[in-house]
Amino acid sequence: MLGPSATRTPTAWSATRRWPTSSWRERARHQGQLHGQHVRQVPRALHARRGRLGRLPRRPPGHRGQPSSDAERRGALQLLGVLRGHGRGLLAARGLPRQPAPPRHVGQQGPECVDTVLANWRETAATVTGKGYKYLTTPLIADDNLEYAEKFIDAACGCSGDPQGCECTEAACGCPAFVGFHFYAFDCQPEESGGYRKFQAKLDYVARLMDQYDFLKGAIINEVGMLNCAAPSDEMPICVENSGRFPASAQEDHACPDDGLADYITRLFQLVANATAKDGRGVVKGFSWFNMNMAGGTYNLQLFNKDGTVNAAGNAYMQSCERWGEQQKKR
Repeated sequence: MLGPSATRTPTAWSATRRWPTSSWRERARHQGQLHGQHVRQVPRALHARRGRLGRLPRRPPGHRGQPSSDAERRGALQLLGVLRGHGRGLLAARGLPRQPAPPRHVGQQGPECVDTVLANWRETAATVTGKGYKYLTTPLIADDNLEYAEKFIDAACGCSGDPQGCECTEAACGCPAFVGFHFYAFDCQPEESGGYRKFQAKLDYVARLMDQYDFLKGAIINEVGMLNCAAPSDEMPICVENSGRFPASAQEDHACPDDGLADYITRLFQLVANATAKDGRGVVKGFSWFNMNMAGGTYNLQLFNKDGTVNAAGNAYMQSCERWGEQQKKR
C-alpha cells in the first residue's frame, strides 16, 4: 500500500531480491537459517547486465566438501549467518572476486569494492529512470540498524560525509530518495519483545536522515508482519518456528490470540502517523502488510477470513490507513 501522499503510478523503484513466498529461500530468510535472523538486501544492480539474480551458494566459497576443522566449520556457519543474527548477503558482485565472508557495512572491504558496487548500482539507476521511474529507494534493509542505509546514501549520492555537499541528488545518477526497510515483531508480543521500541527507533533514524539530507523524502516500509518465534537471544539467535510463548500451531487460525494482530497494526499506524521530520514532513510514505498465511516463518497474517470477509486485522488495517490518510491531508 502506498502512503496517502504517494502517487498511484509506479514512480519509485525498490532495489531488492524477490523469491516466491513459498520457496525454501523465503522460508529460510525469515527463519534465519540462510542469512541469519535479519537479511540486508543486495541491490539488483549487482546482476543487472545479465538480467538475472545470482544463485545462492550451498556452501561458503572454497569449500567443496565438509569443513576440515572446527575453525572452518565455525567460519562456514558465520558466513551462512546461523551463529549470530547478523544480516548477511551471499550474492557475488559482478566485477569483484569472491570474498571469504560478505561485508557488514559499505566500504568495509575497501574502496575498490565500493566503486564496483556503485558503478553497477548507477548502471541500474540509469536503466530504471530510462523506463520512467522517478525515485529510488535504498536497498531494502531487514536489519535492526539502519546504519547501512545511511552509509549507502552517503556513497551513492557522493556526499563524502557532508549531507549538504552531495554531488548527486537525483535518481538518474543513483541517489535514493527513500529509505526502504522491513519490520517484523516476534511471538505476538511486540511490547514485551521490544518491537514497538525498535520500530520507533527506525522511524527516528529516518527522520534524522531527512533532517540531514534535504532530498530524502522519507521511508517506504514494504514488509510488515509478525514472526512465529521467540525473539532472538544469545541462546537462540535465529527464528525457530513455534518456539515462542504463543506458537501459531496452538492458535486458532494460526494467528495471534485475542485479535493481537489488530492491536499490533493499530499501534504501528499510530507510530507512523506521529513520525515527522523537523520541518513537519511525515516520515513514512509507504506501508505494506505481509498479507500471507504462515509464509516464511510468520503467523497467519491474512486480512481476510476463509469466506472472503474482512477479519479483525483487516478492519484495523483499513481503519488505521484511513485515519493516516486524513491526517496527511491536513499537513
